[in-house]
Amino acid sequence: DEPTDVLHRLNATGKAELVEDFLFIDGSARVSQELISLEGPLVEAEISDSNRATVGTYSISPYIQKRLGSFANAQARYTTSGAIFENDAAANSSANSITAGLTSGSGFDDLSWGLNYSIRKAEYDTHPDTTFESATASLGYALTRKFRIFGTAGEEWNDYLSATETDGSSWSAGFGWSPSRRTSLEASAGERFFGNTYNVSARHRTRVSNWNVSYVEDV
Repeated sequence: DEPTDVLHRLNATGKAELVEDFLFIDGSARVSQELISLEGPLVEAEISDSNRATVGTYSISPYIQKRLGSFANAQARYTTSGAIFENDAAANSSANSITAGLTSGSGFDDLSWGLNYSIRKAEYDTHPDTTFESATASLGYALTRKFRIFGTAGEEWNDYLSATETDGSSWSAGFGWSPSRRTSLEASAGERFFGNTYNVSARHRTRVSNWNVSYVEDV
């Protein structure tokens, strides 16, 4: 209640293995002072507290992961999260999400594959609720030790305030090139319900540094 006298800050994370090699849980919480509007004073609260509010965010996420022999690796995760704003400075929100995936195991050498599903529902105090849901399948193949190709295809079912269509199919295709163990390049292009998507990333590692460059066009 006294943001000009006391600046509350918290950054906490926790991880636990509840059942060995099977059941895990992640948790995090954060408290900080944030700007309410870019049109207001961009100063600290002790100078002017008219454009700042204490904000708290939290996330609790239990998940299971299991190796199915050399055939596949499975993972399923549930996450509940939210944001709380001091004095109703913005809309409080809460969200629940489920993700599940099955990816190829060590028994596949040059071929890789994956099946993924996710759904996230968010509720707001003053805004319409939103839902984002998708299911995708991916397939990749290593043509050589240094060059591979991959692609994805899927479907999306979204519900949020929009003047255009929010559902539809999606696809992407691309390649990965690793001329050495220290350097890699990956590029892909595709299409989602709103239009085209692009993704390019490059990585290079030296003995004393890591370099990453990326360019993305997506939601």
